[in-house]
Amino acid sequence: MHIRVHINEALRQLMASKLRAFLAVLGILVGSASVVAMVSIGKLAEDQILSQFTKLGINLLSVNISNQDSTNVVASNTLSIKDAQAIPEKIKNVSSIAPYFISFGQIVYQGKVLDGSSVGVTAAIFDLAKLNLLHGRLLSFLDQNDYYCLIGNKLYQQIKTTHPHVLGTQIIVGKMIFTIVGVLAPWPDNFFFQSDFNTAVIIPLQTALKTQENAQISNLAIRVYDTTLINQTKKQLKHYIQQHTYHENTTIQSPKSLIDSMESSSETMTLLLGMIGSISLLVGGIGVMNVMLVSVAKRHREIGLRLAIGARQRDIQMQFLIESITLTIFGGISGMLLGIIVTFGVAVYSHWHFHLYLLPPLVGALISILVGIFFGFYPARKASQLDPIQTLRSE
Repeated sequence: MHIRVHINEALRQLMASKLRAFLAVLGILVGSASVVAMVSIGKLAEDQILSQFTKLGINLLSVNISNQDSTNVVASNTLSIKDAQAIPEKIKNVSSIAPYFISFGQIVYQGKVLDGSSVGVTAAIFDLAKLNLLHGRLLSFLDQNDYYCLIGNKLYQQIKTTHPHVLGTQIIVGKMIFTIVGVLAPWPDNFFFQSDFNTAVIIPLQTALKTQENAQISNLAIRVYDTTLINQTKKQLKHYIQQHTYHENTTIQSPKSLIDSMESSSETMTLLLGMIGSISLLVGGIGVMNVMLVSVAKRHREIGLRLAIGARQRDIQMQFLIESITLTIFGGISGMLLGIIVTFGVAVYSHWHFHLYLLPPLVGALISILVGIFFGFYPARKASQLDPIQTLRSE
């Protein structure tokens, strides 16, 4: 009951000085909203990236083969298509493999230069990369030496306004002409594959290796049976590739290693964003302390009367402390709601799936209360130590 009296009195005093209360609340609101929004957006971005790997599966490996001196590449020191496709037979944990080659030659359709690249693939890539058709058909092993191709959805968007019916038409890749036999459905971007298939002309691998001099297989997408044997499989893959190539650098990544790296980076980034938001709360806390000091200075007579008629120092201190905490709680809750609204807006704008995380708002509200206690303690303590005789005499 005693606390309720203090709370009612605190609310009455704050309503009596609305402008000062609003200015104090504004600083806490901005700080709390910054903490909630920054941390929540960071978590949403992390979940968005992790969901890309979840859709593909974690039983994948990405192999990148880079030659230290591409000018000296010869047929004997490159990985052939036959050697690449033989990997599942040589390494028992490998269930399927899709070698691919990326080229960045000019792409021209009906006289219009398109922004994209070409990717030479085998039929296995469609299952491994979860590529789906929008129109037409996929490439098969029967097309490996032919000049047929698929185009990614973003390439299709570039040309469909003027040429909506692209199947059966021709597109120029570098110096070669290909017939379009299919259009891919939108493909969710991810960091696992080295190419963005949305902006790619997808052509048979054997044909792609003819598009430029000294072309070689530079990437492999691999699916494994047992994810617990990934480290062992990586070693076997490196050994196999080194047996068939020379002077090569081989980098092998798995979704698990990328996820672990991203989670570590995300934790660091979340901590950094939280600290940046906390600076705003610190500024807001200083504003609360200034407002409370002004309130103490303007209420000397009230404080003196209360002390003179028997109020204890701790009663005065509790009253001003509760006023400070009330300010910061109101600002913290308002900031928490604003932070959630900002996070939702960013999710909608970025086409992310929105999740309401409870931890950032709770942390923001808790920090706001702590700020109220910390920055309200000094004004409350100063008010409680006033001499009633001096305060009444000054009036």
